[in-house]
Amino acid sequence: MANYDAAVRSESSASDTDVNLFNKGLAQVLTKDYTNATTSFADASRKNSNYALAYYGAAVAAARSGSGDAVVSNLTSAVKIDPNLKAKALTDLEFTKFQTTESFRNALK
Repeated sequence: MANYDAAVRSESSASDTDVNLFNKGLAQVLTKDYTNATTSFADASRKNSNYALAYYGAAVAAARSGSGDAVVSNLTSAVKIDPNLKAKALTDLEFTKFQTTESFRNALK
């Protein structure tokens, strides 16, 4: 239905589980609220330090904010937990701006 503002409100009142926090972060990315999305993804990864997609989501929010260091840091954490995310990150259009940087390539080795 693409009612992302309502999704953010709904997730904001949901219990603070790692999955709910991740979903809140996704909705915030879709409403272009990258600062709060970053916080939600960080909260999700604090609840579950093995939640690779929370780090990946944080990398997407960082990419949309233009923060290369945060992209690399979050992708490094994500692929350490789930190496299958390396291939996804290499072809993900969210990271096009960063794919030619040495730090990006090193994060995905």
